[in-house]
Amino acid sequence: DIAFASSGGKRLANQNINKQLKKYADMAGIEKPMSCHILRHTCGTLVYIGTGGDIVMTKEVLGHKSINVTQIYTYSEEISNKISKETTNVTNKLVANW
Repeated sequence: DIAFASSGGKRLANQNINKQLKKYADMAGIEKPMSCHILRHTCGTLVYIGTGGDIVMTKEVLGHKSINVTQIYTYSEEISNKISKETTNVTNKLVANW
């Protein structure tokens, strides 16, 4: 399964994807490091939050074999709310700068 593919359908190298992610992070005013791994972690966290804390669904979406690995994406309600708010703010900035 390819998450990021070229227009010809070939897998993009992580280095190239990371450069694009950094570009969009800069556009959104994100000063923290950005990479494919961080994007995957963010996706897992948002799935977990969006499903109301369904660890099994999050495990399936991320393709983990073990729920123990997926537990990395679980947070307290306070932190989950902060992540949701920050993600919405970043999305709004990207849309405004697009």
